[in-house]
Amino acid sequence: MTTTTTGPAVTPGAIADLLERAADRLETVGWTNRAIVHGDGADLKTARMDMHGTIAYLACGSPYEWDNPLAAAAIKELRVRKPVVPGEPPLNLLAWHDFHAELSDVLALLRNTAKELRQQPNAMGAAAR
Repeated sequence: MTTTTTGPAVTPGAIADLLERAADRLETVGWTNRAIVHGDGADLKTARMDMHGTIAYLACGSPYEWDNPLAAAAIKELRVRKPVVPGEPPLNLLAWHDFHAELSDVLALLRNTAKELRQQPNAMGAAAR
């Protein structure tokens, strides 16, 4: 299914592209947890962000716009694939990210989810071409 928005179409390939870009940004610019953006008044181009903020920032230019259709679809895909933590609700991605994950866990979730999405028949992202 493809949903058209004011930005790119929300397809498995577009979501995979976004997740790969998010992993790359977190790896090169930096990662933080328990805060969307590290540092008040930080320059967003160089600020360390959490996974959610990075996804939203790359999807629409604001780390606070999680309801952007592409960002929301990406977060939904991550939510159903995140590791299960005993005592945590199965879909609580934010709690996993902030209290249980290390950067390596976050990068693995982003990249593995992108890889799974690329294997879907209608994935049309850059790596699927």
